[in-house]
Amino acid sequence: MGEATPHWRFAEMTPAQIAENPVQGEFFTSAADMPERLVREAIQNSMDAALGGEPVRVRFAFSGIDHCVPTHRAMDYLNGLTDHLDAVVVEQPARPSGHGAISQVNDETQAVYRAARLVDQPLEWLVVEDLGTRGLTGDIMANGANEPGNNFWGFFRQIGISTKGEDAAGSWGLGKWVFPDASQINAFLALTKRPGESESLLMGLAILKTHEKDGKRYPAYGHFAASDPAADSEWFQLPVRSSDSSFFIGHAADDFRLKRADRTGLSVIIPHPNGELTPASLARAVITQYFLPIMLGRLEVTIEHPEEEIRIIDAEHLEEELEWIGHSDRDEESEESMRGLLALARWAIDVADDQRVSIVLPRSKELEPSKGLAEFDLEQLRQRFQSGERLAFELRCSVQERSDPAPSESRCHVFLERAEELPQGHDYFVRGNLSIPEMDHLLGHKARALLLVEGSSKLGHLLRDSEGPAHIKWDPQAARVKENWMQGARQRVFDIRRAPLRIVQALVERPVERQLDALADLFPADIASPRAAASRSNPNNTSNGASPNPPGTQPSPIRLSKTPGGFRLLPNDKYPVSVVDSSWRVRFAYALARGSKNRAFAQFEQGVKDDCPDFSVRDGLEVDIRGCQAQTTADNSLEISIDEDVFSVSVTGFDANRDVLVEVDQVQESSLVANDDVDEVE
Repeated sequence: MGEATPHWRFAEMTPAQIAENPVQGEFFTSAADMPERLVREAIQNSMDAALGGEPVRVRFAFSGIDHCVPTHRAMDYLNGLTDHLDAVVVEQPARPSGHGAISQVNDETQAVYRAARLVDQPLEWLVVEDLGTRGLTGDIMANGANEPGNNFWGFFRQIGISTKGEDAAGSWGLGKWVFPDASQINAFLALTKRPGESESLLMGLAILKTHEKDGKRYPAYGHFAASDPAADSEWFQLPVRSSDSSFFIGHAADDFRLKRADRTGLSVIIPHPNGELTPASLARAVITQYFLPIMLGRLEVTIEHPEEEIRIIDAEHLEEELEWIGHSDRDEESEESMRGLLALARWAIDVADDQRVSIVLPRSKELEPSKGLAEFDLEQLRQRFQSGERLAFELRCSVQERSDPAPSESRCHVFLERAEELPQGHDYFVRGNLSIPEMDHLLGHKARALLLVEGSSKLGHLLRDSEGPAHIKWDPQAARVKENWMQGARQRVFDIRRAPLRIVQALVERPVERQLDALADLFPADIASPRAAASRSNPNNTSNGASPNPPGTQPSPIRLSKTPGGFRLLPNDKYPVSVVDSSWRVRFAYALARGSKNRAFAQFEQGVKDDCPDFSVRDGLEVDIRGCQAQTTADNSLEISIDEDVFSVSVTGFDANRDVLVEVDQVQESSLVANDDVDEVE
């Protein structure tokens, strides 16, 4: 191969450049959820780049042994990479020898040794190819600090900076990491064809470790790019163009059996794919994570392997493919459970608007007071649910981004059915096209629920901000919720996440004292509702302060007062004895419109168990103390040790539209001591 041919290149590090290994070497280790991660991120990227007017088609194609690239030709795609892989190997712990020696080193070191051996073997591959998409659009010469809308730059030249618009499913700039993660040599090639252009572009990215070679330091990141004689300090990676290297790109298309031809989109080539990636594991991931867009005709997936029949996963064949997805350790992803989900989803797609029970989530100043289950015969709904009839609910709410002048109305939909055949309840959540899998609230009920949120809605944007890079959970405490949304957004995330559970709780038969007879029992009271207004005007309501003292009893030594967004504890001037050196336990929870204090605290504790608390002293609430010490004992409790006669404890950051129950009890023997081990909450 001559000097002018494309090759892998790592630019020498400058003396001042910080040595950094990506995610502490994570990409040289395997993980049990690799098929799920690859499918989730690859298809998400394709769906975000959809042209519209036709379904997105994604093809996963394995070479197997039959179609692998022979060793002598494989070097065309590994030239320049093998030396750097060898350099990484040299920096690993001394390689043991003898039978079974490879098992004596850690997973990361094993993976490095394995990668170095693979480059001398025929090149097996996995192709992820989409059609009906725009491909990697954007100026290929751009390389600023941020290039909004430039998908080419976002795919090859940045880590952790998203170039996608607000309606995109992904937003972290990390999704492409699944491609080197899926390769045993931690590298991939990508060929793209863009609208309005006659040429194709090919480039690659490798993520190794910071390493030394021939006495020079190199970063973890390298690129497969067009040949360039410039020195490393001046080098700027550019793609191989078909207009300049049609012979090379044509051979690559043949070697990896690409089917793109002149159609726009992206083809990703994963050399030496991880052994966990199989047609069956990919099929399972496709069905469990993207059943809704497939069912709606927005997405079609094919999976090819020379030793197996082609799997076609589309709206027509979705249920048929369930027979071949194999066993799952997750009960909600078993064949039986998935058949039940698909049946519920097909019914949900066709439900007429007048068949949906409309519920207005509270605390919305833009909407009428709650018009939900209270306007329906709840007992009739219970009977329909208990008889096995499917039910549909529309949940309306308002949310407000910090950049918006006023709240926006938004909505989501909940579809549910009784499912006595299940060992435990299942709830499924879908934002836009993407399933959000790791939220299980219905385990204690024999029911199946499906919650759908339009990805382009304001509520969809809020929920996306509550997700981490893996997009597997809605977390009310996510930093971007607080950064991008007005007060009350965290509670809104919590409400939506637990909506199926709260509805099911209202529909199942339970003891009289726990029955829910109106919408107010499902969600907290609307600030605009007459009942909530009456509660706020009642000075004896415990949610606004301490209960009045019964006649003839001594006043409480601590006075509780309400403040904007919280409460304050102060000394009671009418109490005759000093409280210095006494200790107090302070516990708080949002008040329920209907229900006891115990029930309010029980609901908070359930949120903690579900990793979704209403609020947390540890994250979000602000505590200010004077003349005392405070120790956090739980997400909703403090233990106070009073040092001075004049003291105060202020807790703020609650939803200003909700009442807070505060419980103050004296600790007989304080667990606090005045020493350096006490954490003061400032």
